[in-house]
Amino acid sequence: EEADVLPPEPPKKGGFKMDYMVIAMVMVAMIIPMMSNGGPRGPPRLGVFELDQNFYKTVMYPELPWDLGGPNDINVTWAVFFHKPYCGACRRIRPIFHALGNKVNSSEHIRFASLDCVKYRVFCQRAGVDKEPTIRLYGYDKEKARPVAPSAKKKGVAAFSRQPLSQWQGVLIAYDVMEWFLGLQYHGLIHEDVEWPDDDTLATAMLEYKQTKDGQRGEKLEVITQWSDDPMGYLTDIDASFQMGLVDDIFADSPVLSGKRLTLLLNFLDVVAHTYPIKEQRERVANLRLLLGNRNEWKEKAYMQQLRSWGHKEPGEPHTDSYRWCRSNQEGVGGYPCGLWLLFHTMISNSDRAHAPLTLRTIFEWVQSFYGCIECAANFNEEWEEYNGDGVTDHMDTVLWLWKVHNLVRERLTLEDDTVSPKLQWPTMEQCKNCYTEQVQNSTAGPNTEYWVDQEWQKDYVFAYIQETFCQGSDTFVCAAFYDPSAN
Repeated sequence: EEADVLPPEPPKKGGFKMDYMVIAMVMVAMIIPMMSNGGPRGPPRLGVFELDQNFYKTVMYPELPWDLGGPNDINVTWAVFFHKPYCGACRRIRPIFHALGNKVNSSEHIRFASLDCVKYRVFCQRAGVDKEPTIRLYGYDKEKARPVAPSAKKKGVAAFSRQPLSQWQGVLIAYDVMEWFLGLQYHGLIHEDVEWPDDDTLATAMLEYKQTKDGQRGEKLEVITQWSDDPMGYLTDIDASFQMGLVDDIFADSPVLSGKRLTLLLNFLDVVAHTYPIKEQRERVANLRLLLGNRNEWKEKAYMQQLRSWGHKEPGEPHTDSYRWCRSNQEGVGGYPCGLWLLFHTMISNSDRAHAPLTLRTIFEWVQSFYGCIECAANFNEEWEEYNGDGVTDHMDTVLWLWKVHNLVRERLTLEDDTVSPKLQWPTMEQCKNCYTEQVQNSTAGPNTEYWVDQEWQKDYVFAYIQETFCQGSDTFVCAAFYDPSAN
C-alpha cells in the first residue's frame, strides 16, 4: 500500500533548515514514482509494458501515478497480452505483439502491455482469462462503465473505468492478430488516428525481437521432429527452378509471347513478387514484372535479351550446385521439377489468408500454360478438378490442398514409374511425428509410407510443419512468426 504523506511543518526561524527539508521532500516525491511500476509522467513512449500487481490501477481503474510513463486518460485503450513464460503458443504470438507495441504510432490512443499469468495468476483468474495466449482490448465504454466511488476519486482514482471490449484467441499466425486489430479499428473500438506499420516493417521488427533474450523466453512451439542439416537449402532450389521457369517452355507453342499467355506470365510474376521469401528478390521480380509488362508482345530474341539484362542465370544440371535439396545424380530425379514443388509450397506458405487461394490459382494457370511436361500438366488439371482446387477458401486450406496433391503425385510415381525408387509420403515420421495420429504413432507397423491414407494425418500439425519448413530464412510478415533463427 502507498504510505501516507504528512503535510509539511510550519516555517521555522532560520530558514536554511526549512529550505533543505523542502528540497529533500521534493526529491523523495520525484524518486518514489520512478521506483514504482508506474514511473513519472513523461513524453509518450512506445513499447510493451510489463504489468504486475498494479494491473487494475493501470488498466481497469486508472490511478495516479500508475500510468507506466505515458498517457492513460479516457481516450487511451489498452491492448493486454496475457501469457505464460513457458507457453510455446505464447512464444509464437509474442513477436507480433511486441512489434506492434514498438511500431504503432499513437500511444495517445492505444498502448500495449503484457501480464505474466504464472507470476500474477490471481489477477489473470479474476480477469476471467482461462487460456493463454489471450489478447484483450480494454477501453472506456459509457454503457458498461462501472461508477467510481467519490472516496476512490479522492485517492487519485480516475473518474472512469475500462472494460474488456474484445478478445483474441485465434490462429497462431501474425496476420490473424493484425486482422483482429484492424477489425477493431473498423468497428470503432480503436481510434481512427492510429496508423499501423506496413508488413515489411512488422516482419523486420518481429525478426529483430526474436533475436533478443526476451524473444527467446519459453518453450519453442516446434512441430518439426528433426530439422534437416540444411534447413535453408530450399532457397537455392526455388531460385534455380524459378530461373528455369522463365525460359523453359515460354515459346514452345508460338514464336511470340502475347495475349493471354503474356498476361498469365505477368500474373505469376506478380504473385512471386509478393510471396518470395527474401525481400531483395521480391523487389527484383517486381522489377522484371514491370519490364516485361512494358510491351504487348515479346519475340524470343528480345525476351531473352531483356532477361539477360535483368540478370537471369539459367541453372545447371540436378547434380550441380544449382540445387541442394533437389540435387540428384539419377536421371529424371530432382532438379527442376523438384524445385518447382518447393517453389509452389514456398509461395503459398508466404501468402496470407486472403491471398493464398489466388496464389494457388495462379500456380495452376502457370503449370497449364508453361510447364514443359504436357502429361504432368494434364494430371495436375485432373487433380484440380477432382479435389476442387477452386474451392479452397483460406491459407490453411490452400497449404493442405497442395500438400495432398503433392503426395498423390508421389504415390502415382511410385506405382507407375519403376525406373525410380519409391517416393515416400511426406513428411515422414522422422521429420514430423506429430503430423501423424496417435494411433499411427503408437502402431508397430507405423504409417503407410508409399500410399496416401487421409485418416493417418493430423492436418493442423501438417500445416504448421509446412509453414515452419518453408518459412526458414523468410523475411515476409506471414512467415516471421514461424522462422526459427536457431534452426540454422
